[in-house]
Amino acid sequence: MLPISLHAESNVLPKELKVAVILKNPNTLPYTSSRYLDYYKQGLNTASSLANTMGMAVKYKFYVMKDITKLPQQMQKIKNWDPGFIIGPNYSNAFLLLKNHFKNTLVLSAYANAQSIAFLPDNFHTLNPLNEQYAQTVYNYIVKTFPSGNVHVIVDKSCKACYGMSVAILNNIRSGCPRKKIYTNYFVDFISAQVPVEGLIKDFSKNDVILMLTTSDSAMVLIPKIADYLNYPAIFIGTDTWGSSVDSKLGRLRSKKPYTAIRVIPRSLQLDIPELSFFKQYYQKCYHKLPVDNITYAVFSTVNSVLYSLTNCKVNHSNEIRDQILTCYQQQLKKNRDAFRPKLFAIENVDASGNTLIGSISSSEVYPCPGTKHE
Repeated sequence: MLPISLHAESNVLPKELKVAVILKNPNTLPYTSSRYLDYYKQGLNTASSLANTMGMAVKYKFYVMKDITKLPQQMQKIKNWDPGFIIGPNYSNAFLLLKNHFKNTLVLSAYANAQSIAFLPDNFHTLNPLNEQYAQTVYNYIVKTFPSGNVHVIVDKSCKACYGMSVAILNNIRSGCPRKKIYTNYFVDFISAQVPVEGLIKDFSKNDVILMLTTSDSAMVLIPKIADYLNYPAIFIGTDTWGSSVDSKLGRLRSKKPYTAIRVIPRSLQLDIPELSFFKQYYQKCYHKLPVDNITYAVFSTVNSVLYSLTNCKVNHSNEIRDQILTCYQQQLKKNRDAFRPKLFAIENVDASGNTLIGSISSSEVYPCPGTKHE
C-alpha cells in the first residue's frame, strides 16, 4: 500500500472518524500475543496521530464476540454507536460471521485470509493476501530456495487456517512441481504431545524441508522432538499461524540437534519499504521508540487505507460519513483489488536472538519449478 499523501487534492474530510473494532473472545485464541490488545491500540493511536494532521479526530471502541449465539444483539450495539467503518476480527471464521449483519458499512480485517472472503459482499475486504496468493508465495519460496528437496507437510487439522493453507500449498506443488515428493501428515492439536514423531517424518533426506502448518503451541511441542529424531539438521518453514513474533517461544526452543525455523509472513517490521518507513515516522512521534510487533503496523495500515481512500476520492459530501467511506474505498478497490495488500512477503529466521529478516519474496509472481519445461 502506498503511503497516504497529506497533500492529496482537496476533499472535505470529516471532523470525526468513529471506528468500531471487533475482536474474537481472547480466551479462544491460542496463538495471539499476550500483549495483543496493547499492540492493537498502538496501531490505532498511531493512525489517529496521522488523522490529526489532516484535521480529523479518530475515536475507537472495542467490541468482543463473546457468544456467537448472541451475535445479532452484539452487532446491534455496534450499529447503535454508528461507526464510520468497522475493523473486524483477524480470524477468517469470525470475520465471515459478520456478513449478515452489516450491509452498508465498510468492514475490514487486517489478517483474515480465507479464500471464501472473495465471495463476501463488496463492503467487506481484508488487507491480507487471500489463501491462494499466500500459498503461492510459500510455494515460490520453497521451489526457489530448496529446489532439490522434497517436502514434508505437517498439518494441525484442528486449526482451520492451517488446514486451508495446506490444501492451497499442496495444490500448488502438485500442479507446479509434480516431481517433488510430498509427505503429508495430519494431527489434532490437543494430542500433539502424544503424536509419535516417527509417524510424522518418513524417508527424510538432508535436502528436504518440513512445512509446519500449525499453531505456535503445536510447533513448540513438535519442533524439538522432530529435530532430535532426525539424522540431518532440520529446516522448518511456517506461516503467520506461528503467532506473534514478539511473544513466540519458537526461537528459544532447545533441542539436542540443530535446526532452522523460517517464517514466511506478509508483514514484517524489518522490511525496507516506503509504507513501513511512513508508519514508523508516525509511531515514533506517538511513542518515542520503534514498534515491536507486526500487528501494530497491520492495524495502522488498515485505518490508513481508509484515510487514503477519503483523501483520493470523488464523492458527494452531503452523504453520511459511513456512505462516503464505503464509496471511496470501493473506488480504490475497483482500480486494484489488491491496492492495500502487501506486495512483498518477509522471510524471517527465528532463533534465540529473535526474528531476523533474511530475504523477501513477491506475492504476485509465479516461480517456475526447477527441472520443468517452464524454466
